[in-house]
Amino acid sequence: MTEEWIQRTFAPENTFNFLITLLPSPTSFNNVDGTVIGFLGLRFMARTSVASIGYEISPSYWNKGYLTEALSEFLSAYWKTHPEGLQGSKLDESGRVFVDATALENNAASLRVLEKAGFISVGQETAKDWYGGPDVVLKRYRAWKPVE
Repeated sequence: MTEEWIQRTFAPENTFNFLITLLPSPTSFNNVDGTVIGFLGLRFMARTSVASIGYEISPSYWNKGYLTEALSEFLSAYWKTHPEGLQGSKLDESGRVFVDATALENNAASLRVLEKAGFISVGQETAKDWYGGPDVVLKRYRAWKPVE
């Protein structure tokens, strides 16, 4: 990672970014704690007035539940600290605040993470590939603030 990428990713206003780290195992003295295995972030998209979540995790930690746990905990903390969403957040048709996330339609593991964390599929869109390849299909998911 370059310093420029780190600044662009972790510094903008209306953006919350967190590193996902391993915690020590209570049954093992040899388990290294604090190992960074990924990141999770939320960015307020001013053009759409929607808060959008993004994440990435090291492939060696895929399919172990770490991302689902991190995303679920992040959402819980987000709704506690921002019960009305970020300032300027759009509400849905029934007046409820929400956050969005997208994943490639063929990324079954990422779609499963979103569903396990309480997101519901709300549509799909075609987008330019980040790496210059052919256009890709993104599935859009949404999570609403839990009803109290």
